[in-house]
Amino acid sequence: MDYTKESLMIALFGGAVGMLTHIIKKKVRGESATAIMRYFTNHVGYTITAFGAMLGAIAAIYDPSMNIFKLFGACLTAGYASDSMFNKDADK
Repeated sequence: MDYTKESLMIALFGGAVGMLTHIIKKKVRGESATAIMRYFTNHVGYTITAFGAMLGAIAAIYDPSMNIFKLFGACLTAGYASDSMFNKDADK
């Protein structure tokens, strides 16, 4: 089994989950009235910037020999932080 591909997929999945976690947090706190898919599609430029920042952070973090759970947690945090920094809500 090729653990490099597996760990890379886990890293990318963690980043995507982090980005989704950020909008879910905004909805739970009442900071956003926008539907989740509209949040990512209304201002595509912001979403692409946040996604690029997440990929850059994952590239800096990624180590195939890293423990899978630590890798997932670090990449989840990278996705959450990049979405928080760069993505804007349609309500704003």
